[in-house]
Amino acid sequence: MQEFFAQIWHFIQAVAAPISDHFLYLWNNGIAGHEVKDIIIALACVLAALAVRRPMAWVIFSWLKKVSQNISNDYLDDATVNTLRGPIRLFPIWFGLAAAVEVLKLPARYQALVDHVELSFGAILFFWVIFSGLRPLSRQFVRLEGKLTRPMISWMTKGLRFLILIVGVAVILNIWGIQIGPILAGLGLLGAAVALGAQDLFKNLIAGVMILTERRFDLGDWISVENVVEGDVERIGFRSTLVRRLDKAAVYVPNSKLADDTVINISRMTQRRIQWTIGLEYRISQAQIDAVCHDVLAYIESNPDFVPMSQNRSFVGLDKFSESSIDILIICFSNKTRWVEYVAVKAALGKALKEILERHGVNFAFPSRSVYVANTSDTPTDNPVVAKAVTSAGAAD
Repeated sequence: MQEFFAQIWHFIQAVAAPISDHFLYLWNNGIAGHEVKDIIIALACVLAALAVRRPMAWVIFSWLKKVSQNISNDYLDDATVNTLRGPIRLFPIWFGLAAAVEVLKLPARYQALVDHVELSFGAILFFWVIFSGLRPLSRQFVRLEGKLTRPMISWMTKGLRFLILIVGVAVILNIWGIQIGPILAGLGLLGAAVALGAQDLFKNLIAGVMILTERRFDLGDWISVENVVEGDVERIGFRSTLVRRLDKAAVYVPNSKLADDTVINISRMTQRRIQWTIGLEYRISQAQIDAVCHDVLAYIESNPDFVPMSQNRSFVGLDKFSESSIDILIICFSNKTRWVEYVAVKAALGKALKEILERHGVNFAFPSRSVYVANTSDTPTDNPVVAKAVTSAGAAD
């Protein structure tokens, strides 16, 4: 047994001796011009950065949440802190890499490249923080809704985020020594060429700006454009506006169509008009007509769903004598402007009108025509022409 362990020991010495000699050689001479201890310290910096990334982010998040709870600031809240989660977790890695590069002391021919990478990394972190913070910042623009609409605020936020992205790319290109002027000039020529081929796109974009500036409608408004669409506005985009019809179908209307055509914003109505023409039979008396008109007008005045006479003039009375009916004109105004509530008021008015007519023994008229046939027989009568009336109901002959 002792001989067996002795052989194992000699084998370990035989294997470890070259390894130890090679390690001592590397320790004394270094690797690629860098001392081994510096390489170990650099690796330790990177590993330490990876290890403390999550704990450090948790500590910073906890501190920011406590700060947001202790101060009365609507901007610094949990949503804002969550948007900074990515940049904060990436910051320790950037710091660890910077420390590793500082420890290694790279040659001058590599140091410039590493400096560019390090500066680019820092610029990405900086603009990432600003880019992420702009989204919760848009909630602060709600205070400007008296002067700006919600779509305008959304467009401003998107424009600022796009501007931050462009500036960030320009800064990174400048770090690497790339001239931005020629690129911008080329983009200008490209933009002119694209503008010629995308006139409709820019036309709709300008129309969208005009819609937002004029404040023709806002999100949630019910609009009507004749022969185009009628529905609820859900989104106002750069090129088109999403309108949800009553049957829940989504209609994407080009902004230029909404800017050029007449748009009726039903949601901004203070009251909605109800105008009916009711045909009554010719055999009714004037007293019945007066009684029906009086009761209908009294119903409108007593119902809180209608605008009182003091604010807007309602009318119920004789309008004209049609071919087969005496027409009664009813004009009134409802306080309910939303379509569902408005049709409910109309239905209630129709029910009350029918009850009033039944109470006074009056019937609705229907289209009819009377045909008179002359009697041309030779039989002598007091009246040489005997008129026989034949009434036909339904459609006229």
